[in-house]
Amino acid sequence: MAKKIKPALKTRAAAKRTKPSGPNGRDTLRDVEQLLYRQAECLDGKRWQDFIELFTEDGTYWMPAEPEQTTGDGVPSIFWEDRNLMTVRLKRLTHPRAWSQKRRGAPITSSAT
Repeated sequence: MAKKIKPALKTRAAAKRTKPSGPNGRDTLRDVEQLLYRQAECLDGKRWQDFIELFTEDGTYWMPAEPEQTTGDGVPSIFWEDRNLMTVRLKRLTHPRAWSQKRRGAPITSSAT
């Protein structure tokens, strides 16, 4: 009689079924996943205001300069912005006199021969 071998790794669906639902389980995981999808859709679609509106009034958008950073206080960061600063950046970006190195609609050309 052949011995049945249990797989070492669970499928994503099986792993989700074993997690408890409620505030610290599947519901929270799903909420976080959906938020990340909404953020990506807004950024991919260049819907900047919609992206900003995903943040609470006291929310921040932070990217540490080093992987081991646990806070942005007193250390350099790639960015660390609240809603107000994101809104200021959006207004600068969408201003009719905003400067860019590339014209909108300009064809991409290469100088390589």
